[in-house]
Amino acid sequence: MCLENERGNRQGRWSRKGNTGEFFVLRPGGSVRKEGGVKVIISRLNLKGFGKFKNREILLTEGLNIIFGPNEAGKTTLQKFIEGMFFGFKKPYKSRRVFTPEIQSYQPWESEIYAGIMEYQVQDKKYLVERDFNRDEVTLRDSLTGEDITTSFTQHKGTKEFNFAEAHMNINRNIFSNTISISQGQCVSDEELAKEVSTKLSNINYSGSGDISIRKACMELEKVLREQAGSENAPKSPIGILKKQIEDLEEKKVEVEGIFNRVRGYEAELAEIRPLILDNLEKKRKKEGEIKLLNEYLQAKKLKSVKEQEQKISKINQHIYSLEKYRYFPLKQKERIIEIKEAVKNLESNLEEITKSLKKQKEMRKQPQKYVDKYNYCHQINMESASYITRDYALYKSFQEQVIHKEKLVETLEKKLQDIKDELKKDFWNSSSEKDLYRGEKLEEEINQLRNSPLKNKIDFMEEKRAMLKKEIKNTKNLFIVILILSGTILIPVFLFHHLFILMMTIPAYLSYGIYKNRGFYHKDFKKVESEIEKLVNTDYEEQEKIKKMEDELKEVLKRNKVVTTRDLRVKISQYGVLLSEKDRLERDLRLARREVKDLFSRHRELEQEITSFLKSVFLWKEGEEITDEKIEEFKNRLSNFQSTFNLLKNINEKIEELEENRLRLEREINHLKEEAEYIYISAGVNDFEEFMEGCQKNREIEIMLEQRKKHEEVLEAVMEGASLQELKKIDLSVLDSPQIKEEVTEETIIRKQKELEKINDELSRAKSKHGEFEAKIEAACSGFPSLPEIEEELSMKREKRDYLQQQATALRTAVKMIEIVARDIHRDFAPRLNEKVSKLISKITEDRYKQVKISKDLGITVMTPETGKHVNIHELSGGTIDQFYFSARVMIADLVTGNRNLPLILDDCFVHYDRKRLKEALKTLTEIARNRQIILFTCHSREIDMLKEIKGKFQVFNLEEPRLFFLDRIKKKKEKV
Repeated sequence: MCLENERGNRQGRWSRKGNTGEFFVLRPGGSVRKEGGVKVIISRLNLKGFGKFKNREILLTEGLNIIFGPNEAGKTTLQKFIEGMFFGFKKPYKSRRVFTPEIQSYQPWESEIYAGIMEYQVQDKKYLVERDFNRDEVTLRDSLTGEDITTSFTQHKGTKEFNFAEAHMNINRNIFSNTISISQGQCVSDEELAKEVSTKLSNINYSGSGDISIRKACMELEKVLREQAGSENAPKSPIGILKKQIEDLEEKKVEVEGIFNRVRGYEAELAEIRPLILDNLEKKRKKEGEIKLLNEYLQAKKLKSVKEQEQKISKINQHIYSLEKYRYFPLKQKERIIEIKEAVKNLESNLEEITKSLKKQKEMRKQPQKYVDKYNYCHQINMESASYITRDYALYKSFQEQVIHKEKLVETLEKKLQDIKDELKKDFWNSSSEKDLYRGEKLEEEINQLRNSPLKNKIDFMEEKRAMLKKEIKNTKNLFIVILILSGTILIPVFLFHHLFILMMTIPAYLSYGIYKNRGFYHKDFKKVESEIEKLVNTDYEEQEKIKKMEDELKEVLKRNKVVTTRDLRVKISQYGVLLSEKDRLERDLRLARREVKDLFSRHRELEQEITSFLKSVFLWKEGEEITDEKIEEFKNRLSNFQSTFNLLKNINEKIEELEENRLRLEREINHLKEEAEYIYISAGVNDFEEFMEGCQKNREIEIMLEQRKKHEEVLEAVMEGASLQELKKIDLSVLDSPQIKEEVTEETIIRKQKELEKINDELSRAKSKHGEFEAKIEAACSGFPSLPEIEEELSMKREKRDYLQQQATALRTAVKMIEIVARDIHRDFAPRLNEKVSKLISKITEDRYKQVKISKDLGITVMTPETGKHVNIHELSGGTIDQFYFSARVMIADLVTGNRNLPLILDDCFVHYDRKRLKEALKTLTEIARNRQIILFTCHSREIDMLKEIKGKFQVFNLEEPRLFFLDRIKKKKEKV
């Protein structure tokens, strides 16, 4: 059956079933259920190869069907065949195909073909199921047209099984095999049935549909929880992976922070070393000045000759001392400062371009924004629903035409129905009755039986027997006379000649006695036969009189019914029944057609309201106006233009957001570079780029001056070494009067001063060496590690993602818990209804002995005993009573779970433990149930069939073995024989 959803996923809409004119309600979640229940009838089973059966066909009807056969005849095989044709032999709720043991248990015995065909009917629609168990292939066809409609039903991803049986009966395999299909000995509840019933009821009450499985929903939520979130304790789950990444980043951050702390320590050490170096330099300068002054004092004349050199050296020294703060300027940062300068310049250029582009995009947004604001009412329209307006308009016109067609059909049916009613009003049909037909046929049968009575044959037989006895009596009389004559003839010679011969007379005497005795027997039989003949003649006369009376009564019956023979009467009643059936069919068709007209008009009005609501929302329709093609087209164009403009505005806004993000990113990068440059400026003791470059230039100038001074000193040394005493006397001695010399100057003094100078130089050298070590450590520590802001940004992103996944995991766990809580609460609503229905049914079966039944969540059953008035577990009762309770519970559970009391009921020897009284009540109940639903009862006992005949229940019997007489039939035949 193909159900077409005419309204997508919208709730409360309608759906049409094929071309039969039947309509279904589409519930929330997509499930389809016919109002009032769907009647399902299994009409034909064709076992091509299944278990012991090969090419065996069984035809079933509505009502009660008895399939009789002894043990091992194949009753359970037939039950499993029906289950396999509906659901296959696969385990449900699996992610892949897993077959149950039945797939091997019912392999054909004598055939390679493992397949079958089953025909069943849903309401007035017939379907044909073709299943090949070897290939695991199933095909569902429309029995009338032969069309393959298998793919119109959903297919389970794991088991690859189509759900046509579940869609038609609203139950899955577990509930089918535990409720409406009850196997032999299945009198107790199992945990699997309790779970399935609880889950099915939870699905119906919570989601509005039995097709939406809560257990599957929980499994899917848990699967999503594992795959998309997981937990921190699972290292390979998304949250576990994020946790490890965050821990690694935090460790790296701590490590980088430690490095930066060490770098700051090194920089603090450098800050302490630089004043020491400057102080030693100052000391060195002073010490060198003292030594120089002393040398000048000692070599005044020698120094006089090199006065010009000394003046140049003095000028250089003065210049160097004025630039002493640039002596150790950080030249290594020069390239980095230049790079930062160029990078900032490029980024600011890019920032300016982005700002211009952002301004341009904002300008472009004005016009679409005005249009969207103007037609903002279109934004409130459900675009998905509005997109179906063309289809809805086509359906609207189609329903208009269908209403006209159906109204003509109603007129035609009304005319035909009136013709049949006029025909039935004629007197010809009023005089006949089923009672007269039954009486006439019975009279005719009894007349024929009396005419064919064996009584005349018995009379003829007795006449022949009487003639034979009469002849025998005559013969014995003649023989007795002969013996008397012979005795007289023998007696005379005996007396005359010899007295001993008198003994010979005993022989005739013995013969005479025997003949006399036989003659008495013959007389007695002769009288008996004559009496029997007289009785038979009287009986024959009575039968003739009875035949005459019955013939007169038969003529009266035929005359009253205006026919000649009983065959004519049967034909007349049959024709009358055909007229009544045709009348009922026309009335039924007329009611259906009127209902269809009403439904079509209702749906036509519903579509009209929906279309006008859309047109009215865009100011294209007013009350009283007609719906035209132009208005529909204008509605579509207006929505299309609004949607395209809205999408354009959305794209522009997204572009603006992207530009804003890029602008902020560039600003952050520029600020970061400026902060780095500021840090370098502070460490160098300057304020800006120009001062830094000036410091680099001054440092180079000091190096040049030092080289020049060194050259002058070399020249002076050369002059001093080559000077003579005379030349020394030429030195100006005014230096001896210098106020700086306060003690006597000797060579030891100079040597001592030089040692002090060497000590100062050693300290200066150590300070410089330590300064170089710290700079090397700073450079080594900073190499190979990302910056702290990059680590913090990545760490923030990971933490946000982890928090989001944890929120999702918490939401999923909460959803699973809420679903489980709702499923547990369903029993409180389900139990009273189930208890009430099971109590009614068990009261009927047990003749009001047990009236109050309680069923727990796990399908445990307790009952109030009439002797004590207390509730006891049914397992304390007899086996037959337990079967009665569980039989009632399973039937009522099936009705409540599916909401349908018209599904077939399949029973396999489920009355084995019933005594005759219980069985009779159970069969009466089944007879009542069979009025509304099909029942298939498998049994190996003829007592069920005999008892159904006693209670005059309507049923059909199918014998799996050779036909044989049942108990009541044997008794009837025996009576007829007697």
